Order: sequence, then structure tokens, then C-alpha cells
Amino acid sequence: MSLTPEEIAELTDEVSLWFTQDIDNERKYIAFGFYTLYLYHYLTTLGEEVSIIWPQKWRTGAILFILLRYLPICYIILAILMELRIHMDLTPKVSYFACGPHLPVLTPGYSSGKTGTWSRPHCKYDPYQHTHTQ
Repeated sequence: MSLTPEEIAELTDEVSLWFTQDIDNERKYIAFGFYTLYLYHYLTTLGEEVSIIWPQKWRTGAILFILLRYLPICYIILAILMELRIHMDLTPKVSYFACGPHLPVLTPGYSSGKTGTWSRPHCKYDPYQHTHTQ
């Protein structure tokens, strides 16, 4: 039994799709493991943070500590919600906030370092023009 070139191309595409899905699932499981580890670290060191950092005056060191401690938690929550594919209806302004220009500041993983383009280019809402296109 021999396969035609079209059948070989179709089979190759199918196998590469399976391989890509397996790698994507493995990446998700590894990321979820690191998220869990970070949240465990956060919960086990919360008592020390409350007793050492919170009583201090709000100076540069304390502010940097709080930012570096809580922004990753925001990123983890966003990443988990996106991986779980939770669908909800959002107003255009909330959608713009989710795709807005501040996102790389909060979560640098969402911008491409080479081109500076967004990973979600489908979000094209401009709150000042009141239009939303997909």
C-alpha cells in the first residue's frame, strides 16, 4: 500500500498537530506547577512580610518589594483565567483595559520583544472613538 503525496501531506499535518498539542499541554502543566510553587511560597512567607515589611514607612525598598511580590500574583491569576478559557461578556471599556497599552507594564509576557506587537492583535477597541472591531 502506497500513499499519494496528498495523503502523506495530510498525515504529516495531522501528526505535527498532535505533537504541537502535546507540547502545549506539557507547557501548561509545567507553568501551572510553577504557579503553585510561587503561591505556596507567598502563603508561607506572608507572616514574615506582615511583621517586617508592613510596619515600615513606604519608601523605595518597601514599594519595590510590594510591587515585585504582588504583580506576579496578578499575572498568575490572568494566566490561569486565560488557560481555563473562561468566557465572560465585557463592556468595550473593560475589553480595552484588558488589551490596553498598560498590559506590558503589568505583565511583560504579553508583548513580543522583537517587534513590540501585542500577542492579542484582535483587540482593537479605542475608547475615544467608541468603536470595537474584531
